[in-house]
Amino acid sequence: MITRTPGQLHRKLQPMAWRLRISDALALASRSLWIACVLVALILLLGWITPIEHVRLWALLPLLLWLLGIVGMLLLRPMPLPMVARRVDAALNLRERLATALELESLTAHGDLDDEQHADAEQTAAGLAPKQIPLHVHRRPLLWALAPLALGLILAFAPNPQDA
Repeated sequence: MITRTPGQLHRKLQPMAWRLRISDALALASRSLWIACVLVALILLLGWITPIEHVRLWALLPLLLWLLGIVGMLLLRPMPLPMVARRVDAALNLRERLATALELESLTAHGDLDDEQHADAEQTAAGLAPKQIPLHVHRRPLLWALAPLALGLILAFAPNPQDA
């Protein structure tokens, strides 16, 4: 029987969990930035139609809420180790080595095959680095954010007829 140290695989998966969280936050940020930019442009456009006191500060509110949501998701969203193992397996094409080892680790009775599989997973995890997990940024929604962002900048810095 191969001796295994408890938690060794867990320690190797923790940095991967942070990289996956960063990747998820970047994906969400790139998919949702256009919404905040549209709201900024709408608030500034409304400020051109009706007088709104401190309209530029009100226009920053959607961007601040968007940023707070992204950072909150990054820091507060839990990611259990079985999910991390499954996602790392899928991202790096590891054929479910890590997820299977975590599942077998939770069993009370271990056989020789379980120990060999766990040793293989630990050896595979030892060769992994968080930078191998790709970061996902969706470019098309970012391009959608350019038009409302440009409109918002024009409305923010052009002379507002309601200020007169």
